[in-house]
Amino acid sequence: MNIKSLAFRAIFVAANIFSVNAYSQEANDSNILQEFDDIIGEISSSSSDRKIEEVKVVKSNLTRKVIESYLDKQRDKQEPIKITQDLGTNLSGLDLSGLDFSNAQLLRANFANSVLTDCNFKNAYLEESDFRNAKAERVIFDEASLAVANFSKAELKKASFNSVYAEEAKFYKADLVGAIGNKANFKGADFEEAALNHADFSYSDFTGSDFSNSKASEAKFKYATLSNIHLKNADWQKTNLYSADLSNTKINNTNLSNSVLFFANFQRSNILKSNLTKIYGEAADFSNSIILESKFSKSNLEDTIFKNASLVKSNFTKSILNNADFGGSNLTAINLSDSILTNAKLNNTILKDAIINSTYMEKVDLSFSNLSGARIYSSNLDLAILNGIKVDGLKITNTSMQNVKGLSNQNAEAILTNSQPASQAAGKAPAS
Repeated sequence: MNIKSLAFRAIFVAANIFSVNAYSQEANDSNILQEFDDIIGEISSSSSDRKIEEVKVVKSNLTRKVIESYLDKQRDKQEPIKITQDLGTNLSGLDLSGLDFSNAQLLRANFANSVLTDCNFKNAYLEESDFRNAKAERVIFDEASLAVANFSKAELKKASFNSVYAEEAKFYKADLVGAIGNKANFKGADFEEAALNHADFSYSDFTGSDFSNSKASEAKFKYATLSNIHLKNADWQKTNLYSADLSNTKINNTNLSNSVLFFANFQRSNILKSNLTKIYGEAADFSNSIILESKFSKSNLEDTIFKNASLVKSNFTKSILNNADFGGSNLTAINLSDSILTNAKLNNTILKDAIINSTYMEKVDLSFSNLSGARIYSSNLDLAILNGIKVDGLKITNTSMQNVKGLSNQNAEAILTNSQPASQAAGKAPAS
């Protein structure tokens, strides 16, 4: 089965996961989850070996002197700089470092293998141009038109792309370390295997772009639009995604640890086996997302929204989740140990086989949630709302449950039957 077919089947199975409510008794719940895991495994293991054509370039017959003379002449006459029309498109293999190409018309120009260090292409028209393997450190492309331009394997350290139009441009294996590109349009661009460490692309639009296998440690994407992007096997540690839009994103086996995700939008995203430990994700929104086997431990997730999400087998240990909203989510086998969830909303959730150890959950809302098989040890559930919870196989040990609300006599007796008596240090046993 091809990857596209697998993806459609995964979406169908995911829909079944979301349709299972907290009271479902269907015997195939675990089978659905297993099938989804199997499909994701097939997709993850599918090879997407990329074959990039070798750069076969015929060196330009032009010389630096000829090009520099033409630029000076056109500017002296205050006439348009139409290099590709007047001199030809082949500018490859030349040392053009430091030249000023600002406002030049360079449609489909070929700069492959050229040295362009410190050049100025501000407001130049460079659509469909070829910069493969070019050495272009500190080049200024501000306000240039770069749609469908090819920068594969180009050296672009500290280059400037402010306000560029670069839809569907290719930056495959490009070195963009320390580059800057604010308020730019990179929709549908290819950044696969690109190096973006310490770059700043705040306020830019990357809708539908591919960042698979990219590295963006300590990069800035503040207020950027990153919806529908692909992040597979990427290293984005310590990335600043403050208030960025990552809705409908596909994130697989990616490292986002120590990143800033404050007020970031991850709605309807798919996040698989990824590392989001030690993130600052206060007020982020992960609602309606599928998040499987991912780590959020040691994170600040106060006021974060996870409504109607699937968080199966995810790890939230040692995290701050005060006022977080998990309402209607599938939290099967989630680990919330050593975390703080004061006033958190876990109503109408599936918490089957959840692990809750040494967790502070005062005033948490667990109403109408399925806690079957969950284990709650040495925790605090004081003032928790427990109306209509499902408690089959639920074990509560050494846990304070003072002044809980809505716990029926029947559920209290079931909990007492399943559990060891609470210690005096932990507070009262479940009240009937």
